[in-house]
Amino acid sequence: MCIRDSSISGDGGFLFSANELETAVRLRSHIVHMIWIDGSYDMVAAQEKLKYHRTSGITLGPVDYVKYADAFGATGFQIQRPDEIAPTLHKAFDTPGPVLIGVHVDYRDSVKLFEDAHAGSIV
Repeated sequence: MCIRDSSISGDGGFLFSANELETAVRLRSHIVHMIWIDGSYDMVAAQEKLKYHRTSGITLGPVDYVKYADAFGATGFQIQRPDEIAPTLHKAFDTPGPVLIGVHVDYRDSVKLFEDAHAGSIV
């Protein structure tokens, strides 16, 4: 097993700095990055819903993160089912160089988390 760093972001957050994958590949960094995919800037959407009771400009187009990784010379995996999480992580940590792992998530209840955690604090 390679010694690696790891990180997680949403797809919107990842796309803000996705070009850093080129640096990771060039430097042969041993990193595994999991991307939680829901096709939107969900944290922005949750705040817009609380403040404006609607969303605007938060939808992302489809991105194939396996192909994205391949285009930069990294390795990409896509998790389709919950039972693939552990074996995919093991495979990712055993793969040389940068690895992206895409996994679809459902954030429908994230607004409730904001309401519970920050009752009255978002204006």
